Amino acid sequence: MHHQVDTRCNGGNTQVLKTACIGYGVGMTKKAFIYCRISQDRSKEGLGVARQEADCRALADSLGVEVVEVFTDNDMSASNGRKRPGYESMLMRLAEVDTILCWHNDRLTRKMVELVPFIELVEAHSITIQTVSAGEYDLRTSTGKMIAHIMGSVAQKEADQMAERMKRKRVELASKSRYMGGPRPFGWNPKGSDWDLNVREAEALAKASYAILEGSSLRAICTDWNDPEREGGALLSTFGNDWHANSLKRTLMRPRNAGFFVVKDQVMSDDVVPPIVSEEVWRAVCTVLDNPKRRTSMTRVAKHLLSGIAQCSCGQITQPGKIKDGKNPETPKAPIYKCRDIGKKGTGSHVAKRMERMDHMAEVWVWRMLMNGAGNESKSPELGAKVAELKAELANLATREAEAGDAVATGLMTFQQLQAFNQSLKAQREALESELGNIGTHVVRAGMMVDSAETRQVADDRFREWLNLPVDDRRAFISANFHVVMLKGKSGCKFNPETVSFVPRSPADLGARFDAEQLAALEHVPFAETPAAGLEILERWRAYREGGGFDRSLATAKYLNTMREHAMSN
Repeated sequence: MHHQVDTRCNGGNTQVLKTACIGYGVGMTKKAFIYCRISQDRSKEGLGVARQEADCRALADSLGVEVVEVFTDNDMSASNGRKRPGYESMLMRLAEVDTILCWHNDRLTRKMVELVPFIELVEAHSITIQTVSAGEYDLRTSTGKMIAHIMGSVAQKEADQMAERMKRKRVELASKSRYMGGPRPFGWNPKGSDWDLNVREAEALAKASYAILEGSSLRAICTDWNDPEREGGALLSTFGNDWHANSLKRTLMRPRNAGFFVVKDQVMSDDVVPPIVSEEVWRAVCTVLDNPKRRTSMTRVAKHLLSGIAQCSCGQITQPGKIKDGKNPETPKAPIYKCRDIGKKGTGSHVAKRMERMDHMAEVWVWRMLMNGAGNESKSPELGAKVAELKAELANLATREAEAGDAVATGLMTFQQLQAFNQSLKAQREALESELGNIGTHVVRAGMMVDSAETRQVADDRFREWLNLPVDDRRAFISANFHVVMLKGKSGCKFNPETVSFVPRSPADLGARFDAEQLAALEHVPFAETPAAGLEILERWRAYREGGGFDRSLATAKYLNTMREHAMSN
């Protein structure tokens, strides 16, 4: 027995193998490896390689050789150039045996580029190849090598023909908008080449699409889907992975969601794949998610409803803080929203407001908006999607206008070109706002509500759903729909609702933060007829919240009805 270091090439990858040429004496049992491989195992149960192993063991018994180890590569092709762990591990240990058993020689190699180095290794170790279906290959002889090359060429030809057939089959399936194989697409359970919806996943995708249009964040949807306590368990990807914002965004923007079968950016059909949402909803979702001004989350650790959203009249945003509540030193400090510039020298006077009062005002305004919307917006989800799409287009116009200004500043556009460009944008903006106005989506001011039994029920249901959203989503809703401005009031006086202005955003204001001059130009919308009436509304609201206003009890419905009557009377 002697050892040597031998450098050989495996599929183009140079391997340094420590080999041993072992001589067997009379009566010594020869040792063998078994190698099993199957290209495709749809069930993932390994039944194909198990049958190959059984046949190879029977062959070993008939030859009187001892099986040292079995190497397998299940569900793995030998013709696509990918690494085969089992095959490579066997090559590294050829010094231990003098025979390789396999079902057929094409289980070992299907490419000529692999066959030549394999023959060299086998010849160096004086190894015999024994197959179940094709007999013995003695690669130590010229005849054996010739047969191996011929069989290798045949295997290569069969692999190439198989690839051509599969390619033609995929082209044929694509032309008919049929499922072409590969990983199962989330939302469907393809059967053969036909499409069947996965009901649970499809319903979740539809709800997520509408949630995006209503201002929800991708992160909040991912948190919901990944929650193991979710009804039916966590809703993971088809690979069994948790969802993240990017993967969810890609999934929600697939043309297939609207029934479009697309191959290489070409729509093959729109009536074969069962859609999960309408085309209008899908296009609106794409527009919203592609909007550069969209923020999927106001903050990673959002705790307060209006921090970073409400603005001081100076234009600066607010942050949470605390203030002494009365003269008693033992009284806990009261939470407030305060201007970030409070205490900075040379910045003028700034504003701070009680957090509880501000939050209650925000909730009342949201309730009013939902009540108004229930009476003035169409119940059609498709029309709601159209509204979201129009708003997103308006936001994109604002972005293009800002980019054009930058282009003038850097010399890429002349002032005359900018004027013509802005004139074009103005015409587009007016057309979009006119279309929005025709649909009737602008917020109706207090005192102009449309009341009906259906309106009440829809508004109540929407408001309860909003209250139960995560704070991150409630913040996103308020930020998308209101400018919140804290105005200066008399120092030391009680909270005055009229010193806080909730101004509905225009469609073009999506995500924009106004400066002091822009805030001053906003039209103030009164909270109530008088400050005293406003305080009365907030006191009743606080009682409602402390009395369990988050449930769906009769008391809740009764309180909402009282609020509705008060709003209608204003």
